[in-house]
Amino acid sequence: MCYSTAVSFSSAIVLTGGGLICFKKAQGLHALQGVFPLLPLLFGIQQGIEGLVWWSLGAHDPELLRASALAFLLFSHVLWPIAIPFSCYLAEPLQQHKGLYLLLTLLGAVFAISTYGPLWLHPGWLLVSDVHHSIVYKTTLLYDTVLPRPVVTLAYTVIVLLPLLLSVRHSYRVLGLLMLLGALLTAAMFKLAFVSVWCFFAALISLYIYYIVVVEPAPEIGTSP
Repeated sequence: MCYSTAVSFSSAIVLTGGGLICFKKAQGLHALQGVFPLLPLLFGIQQGIEGLVWWSLGAHDPELLRASALAFLLFSHVLWPIAIPFSCYLAEPLQQHKGLYLLLTLLGAVFAISTYGPLWLHPGWLLVSDVHHSIVYKTTLLYDTVLPRPVVTLAYTVIVLLPLLLSVRHSYRVLGLLMLLGALLTAAMFKLAFVSVWCFFAALISLYIYYIVVVEPAPEIGTSP
């Protein structure tokens, strides 16, 4: 996230606390909610990890920097593109949408393997720096020789947001719209640090999950939302 170690750790505390309350109120994980009750908590953990990235940058500790950066990108490049469309697949009452959500889940898995795996194998493919008070994760991707980076970013955005935007549940669509607005704002104002800043905006927006899993429980399959 932007600004400092303190901001990342403070947001981690708020999100983790809210996430624990959300998970408790939701009474655990259910098939029709998927990973959604855990999202605020998971985003809180991710923000705490980015606090470690800030810390390691300031301490000039390359080993901790690489480990914490890889841990942060595990959420952004692996967990979110798989867990979010799959949770929409579980929660969707309309059968005609389920096939698309499952396809997006599989595409998310392909994206995760092809973008995150090489970062482990090639240390030089991940460079982390502080630019204008924002953390920049500069990565080399297998697709760089055949696809412009904006195309890859667009594909990632579609995998993560399209299931939310197409959901028959109003609250899911609202969540998708909020995250889309966060992505557009980040692309316009923080393009260089897109991964870090959008994850922060998404983390704050994830507190809306409390409404989704507690105030408006998921409908049973085959019933109206």
